[in-house]
Amino acid sequence: MWGDLVQGLAELVKALLVPFLTWRAAEGAEAKRNAKILATQNEIASRPDVPDGELDDWLRQRR
Repeated sequence: MWGDLVQGLAELVKALLVPFLTWRAAEGAEAKRNAKILATQNEIASRPDVPDGELDDWLRQRR
């Protein structure tokens, strides 16, 4: 009886924990993508002397 109760509680915790951890990992990945986009935007903004037509080449050289 106690074994079934403990097993049921363990399965419940696992069922709730897995989606939570997946959600947190996805949130972290999104934050990393947003940080990279912001860094690129800041890099572009810091170089107003680079003409718009040359920005792609300039950014590729920087990476």
